[in-house]
Amino acid sequence: MAVELCKVSLWMEAMEPGRPLSFLEHRIVAGNGLLGATPELLANGVPDEAFKPLTGDDKAVVTSLRKRNSAERKGAMELFDSFDDATEAQLAQAAAEVDGLSDDDVAAVHAKERRWSELQSSDAYRRAVAAADTWCAAFVAPRQAGAPAITHGTYRSMRENPAGVPADARATVAEMASRFGFLHWHLTFLDVYGPTGRQGFDVVLGNPPWEKVQFTEKEFFAARAPELASLPGARRKAAIQQLRVEDPQLWADYQFELRRAEGDSHLLRSSGRFPLCGQGKVNTYAVFAEAMANAVAPTGRVGVIVPTGIATDDTTKHFFANVVGASRLASLFDFENAAPIFEGVHRSFKFCLLTLAGRDRPVPEAEFAFFAHETSDLYDRERRFTLSPDDLALINPNTRTSPVFRTRRDAELTKQIYRRVPVLIREGDPDGNPWGVEFQQGLFNMTSDSHLFRTADELQAEGAELHGNIWVKGDQKWLPLYEAKMAHHFNHRFGDYALKTATNDSNQLPDTPLLNLQDPTYVVQPRYWVAEPEVMAVVRRPVQQYLFGLRKTCRSTDVRTSIPALIGPVAVGDKLPLLNPSGGASPLSACLSSFIFDYSTRQKSGGTDLSFFIIAQLPVIPPGSFDSTAGWCRSSAASWINCRVLELTYTAWDLRSFAADLGYNGPPFRWDPARRELLRAELDAAFFHLYGIERDDV
Repeated sequence: MAVELCKVSLWMEAMEPGRPLSFLEHRIVAGNGLLGATPELLANGVPDEAFKPLTGDDKAVVTSLRKRNSAERKGAMELFDSFDDATEAQLAQAAAEVDGLSDDDVAAVHAKERRWSELQSSDAYRRAVAAADTWCAAFVAPRQAGAPAITHGTYRSMRENPAGVPADARATVAEMASRFGFLHWHLTFLDVYGPTGRQGFDVVLGNPPWEKVQFTEKEFFAARAPELASLPGARRKAAIQQLRVEDPQLWADYQFELRRAEGDSHLLRSSGRFPLCGQGKVNTYAVFAEAMANAVAPTGRVGVIVPTGIATDDTTKHFFANVVGASRLASLFDFENAAPIFEGVHRSFKFCLLTLAGRDRPVPEAEFAFFAHETSDLYDRERRFTLSPDDLALINPNTRTSPVFRTRRDAELTKQIYRRVPVLIREGDPDGNPWGVEFQQGLFNMTSDSHLFRTADELQAEGAELHGNIWVKGDQKWLPLYEAKMAHHFNHRFGDYALKTATNDSNQLPDTPLLNLQDPTYVVQPRYWVAEPEVMAVVRRPVQQYLFGLRKTCRSTDVRTSIPALIGPVAVGDKLPLLNPSGGASPLSACLSSFIFDYSTRQKSGGTDLSFFIIAQLPVIPPGSFDSTAGWCRSSAASWINCRVLELTYTAWDLRSFAADLGYNGPPFRWDPARRELLRAELDAAFFHLYGIERDDV
């Protein structure tokens, strides 16, 4: 239906009085543009990686087929093309002749249609398509006792002597091709990719789907069994297993769709067609972008609408680095869907207009714009700027991903910062981690580790007693589980679940009252507690010491983006990742809390997560720079900064370990808002100096 609608649309647009409707069958096709073989993949035969158990497969059979495939590949000493060059040339020539036929009258159109049908039904063409289908089917065909084996040997036979392939194997290949919609671009568009073709399309345009390549139980059952879809995780999985007996047909449908989704994912990840985007959490937009980049002619252009993550996310860094390194990136114009431009898409979602050049038309410097709301914003020259591959390597040396500058001046100022200040961690450099940072994704995952969490009611019922915010029963202790929302800049008592009322169903915690903050014995209460041995098993610092984390959830549109926190000896949730520096955390805490560092962070944060790969590439003053005498005082920068960080941080007894780390054994400092504002302003000013920022840029 989609093909017919497309043809009708084109006919209506290009209709000329007195002329027949054009022949379009060789130009408009239906299939899965992501699932198919290429000449290079076919030339290397069926890889052993094709044999991975999917839902319904017998693992022993899969192992046996993998060994058989390996032996068959070794037995075939030479590699081969998808089909011989002469046949390929003949098919391409025939396709070109069909395209060149006139369609000025009805008889000519019918003649063109007949010639195209003859080409598609020819033995040479059908053999080539069947061989390519067999190669793909090897990844997804059922692997059970008695099922036909689809291996390298089957593929070789289908290519050389299709009549010698058992009927059940041919039927399986045909079924897999129909189920998965295999589409082999070089065979579907012979005149484009053949020996006499252009080696690709002149222009490739698209707005591919933006969805993860994974099966979602809730989505599958939402229409078929909504009561099952609404169940929580563990109960839903148990109910699904009961379908074997209670509803065999729904169980069979579920198994069918699950296997098909696994097959899609397996082909994308393991076939070798998407080495840049077919890894990690695969999203359709990313692999489509890679497919489009490969489909364009050497002198052509690609224009595609995709999420901005194609340029900023860790999972797509290899693709972006590839197009940047090859000087194929022409422009990237980022939009927030605030207008909205796309109905039904969240208004904070970010997408971009990505333009790529063919490999023979390199672009020395790509043009960028970010945070546009309307296409008219692109006419503002201050919002548009260029970045070279060297610029991207300077700003993001580990991933070569893109920053997200709002203005041309932001781009220039950020480049100046990175020329003076190194990134926190430079991968591949033995001296590239001067702070000795060792990232840790919190201590406990709030979902998968939830079985370790205890509530106050549960602990009280067991006879435990609350001492501050630690529950004690004999020699057993349960430590508070800190969540990111409980801590902030120089404030480990920012949020308190004890202050949250029963009527407050917001995810946010109320602000801690000033009187509480001025009480050095006051401690905040969490939602959960974790047994001390569980904490000691995962913490990388001695359990009696303080911890240093950085909030993971952030938005570049918030007042502050970088929110580090020094907290006491507690359990920590996964939304407060730990940095675990090898030395003292005081100067690093001050640096990451500074206004200029926050500004630098905003230039990197394009989403809602401050991931480790972003943190590692932020500009951080190295520890050695604090040892020299500061230009604004007579002491070292470290001494001057530590005094202020100590006073800002040590406001309660539960952080005495941090104070001791700085050589201070006195009582906590009083929480004085005016004094704290002054100290933070002094620290911000100091870091403007350390980063080399001119007064006019502050």
